[in-house]
Amino acid sequence: MTIEIRAASAIDGPSLQMFACANAGERWTRDAEDIIKSDVAEAVLAGGASLSVFVALDGQSLVGVVAASFIQLEGLKVHVLAVAPTHRRQGIGTDLKRRAMSEYPNVRVVSEVHRKNTAMLGLNATLNAFTDRDPDDYNYRVSVIDQERSSFGVM
Repeated sequence: MTIEIRAASAIDGPSLQMFACANAGERWTRDAEDIIKSDVAEAVLAGGASLSVFVALDGQSLVGVVAASFIQLEGLKVHVLAVAPTHRRQGIGTDLKRRAMSEYPNVRVVSEVHRKNTAMLGLNATLNAFTDRDPDDYNYRVSVIDQERSSFGVM
């Protein structure tokens, strides 16, 4: 299996609008799917430059998405990262996050992760993230990766 990771383009819009990543009983996966199908797909179709979107493709099939933006004083904010259930636990999420990070080297990378999303918390830990409770929402954790001090290596 060869997975291609590349910047999203308008041609990906319809696939983003149909992307499925939700798991029954895991609200955060449904939230991610909704964000991708609406906000991310809309930004890609409109050619929005304020949002960096990268997709993972297995042949012609969309199997993963990351959307991030640079926010002054905060760094790179990862808004959503998701992988199709059929392609999880293969490193695709890590590769997507590293690809987004490579666009903004040497800045902090911030993401909010549901406390029960052990896969994403684990992914962030492999990238040397510092993670703490979100002061505004008990159910979420804030993970921060300091790229200047990390030694994970950006692809």
